[in-house]
Amino acid sequence: QKLAVSRNMPVKDIVDDGKDGVLLLNLLEVLSEQEYSARKSVKPPKMRVNAIDNCNHVIKFAKQLGVEMKLMPSAENLVDGDERGVLGLTWAIMLKYMRFGDGDDSMNAKDALLLWLQNKTAGYEGVDVKGFK
Repeated sequence: QKLAVSRNMPVKDIVDDGKDGVLLLNLLEVLSEQEYSARKSVKPPKMRVNAIDNCNHVIKFAKQLGVEMKLMPSAENLVDGDERGVLGLTWAIMLKYMRFGDGDDSMNAKDALLLWLQNKTAGYEGVDVKGFK
């Protein structure tokens, strides 16, 4: 929603819409509130090789911002519309930047999900959720 409002880029399908790298780069910039230093080199692609180059910029910028994944997708995975790669990267970005609550009481997505799980399983004998490992 923030992307659609601030950059006029509505998202219908993150897997298809993210294939050229432009949407994913804009998503990272909007959520991180930082502009990518090589922004001018990321343009709507005319050929597959341009889309791969754009997606390499997305991966580089995500790493610079501290977006963590056990296995970062390749640029080719993103361009080919590999659901696991695209959705995994999107989830990692959400974990990094989504906040729930206001001010000092805000939580990131991972902590909010953990709190929700703890609340839902409270009262069950032998169930004590401490983390995701």
